[in-house]
Amino acid sequence: MKRTLLMLLAITAAISCCPKHGAVQPREFAAHRGVNLDGTIAGENSLESITLTHKAGFNVIETDVWYTADSALVIRHDPTIERTCTTKDGQPVPSGTFIRNLTLKQLRENYVQKADDPDMRTPIPLLEEFLAECAKYGLFVLIQPKEQ
Repeated sequence: MKRTLLMLLAITAAISCCPKHGAVQPREFAAHRGVNLDGTIAGENSLESITLTHKAGFNVIETDVWYTADSALVIRHDPTIERTCTTKDGQPVPSGTFIRNLTLKQLRENYVQKADDPDMRTPIPLLEEFLAECAKYGLFVLIQPKEQ
């Protein structure tokens, strides 16, 4: 059921967030996880990385989506958050901190995305937040549903 839902969401996102012409041209490149430069300017897959994707001239962005323990859909590449997040007080996240074991509230209250600029250390976005930000810039979205 979850896999089917994720696939339907990915198809819906691709249709609803396509540029005017509705298709990616073969010569276009996708910003993989948004423009983030390994967290030196923005968190990977963050809303800020979408703005930077647009500013850098990309019109396609690729991301991954995972379920939290309470079935919220969040944007992340890895099944765990220790590589791309810190605790809100800047401490490392313990190894093996799986998204599937955390509720959305726990993610939002305890963790932020790694970024050199403190203003870019923002919460992990929900799928709908990510899609709304992409739509704002007319970005075509490629979503890879993930399942653990």
